[in-house]
Amino acid sequence: MKEIGLRPHSIGAGKETLTGMIRYGNERNPFTPENQKEKNVWFGRDVQQMADFYEVKNVLPAMVDMIGEQDLKKLPIPSDGSIHLRNDHMTYIFTWYSIALGILVIFILSHKKKKPQK
Repeated sequence: MKEIGLRPHSIGAGKETLTGMIRYGNERNPFTPENQKEKNVWFGRDVQQMADFYEVKNVLPAMVDMIGEQDLKKLPIPSDGSIHLRNDHMTYIFTWYSIALGILVIFILSHKKKKPQK
């Protein structure tokens, strides 16, 4: 098994209580950079790729995001547990209807018959 690295001293020893959310999926898209496995830098939740790299067997395809009060001096740093979904539907409506209106104006102007000159 490959060595993951030294455990930071800010993580305490002994039993700990963990409160968190279970997340599935790898959250990667075409713009996500490649992981830097040798440096232990991961840009997406690709649990299977992490398990394969560290030669860990019988891994569930999930991760736990810690929830709690944030203290930057103590690792791991938890999230506040809120999920923020973007709702840009009105922006999309405005954008696409504006584009459609612009195309309609261009179509009308390009097909408007010119008056013959005398």
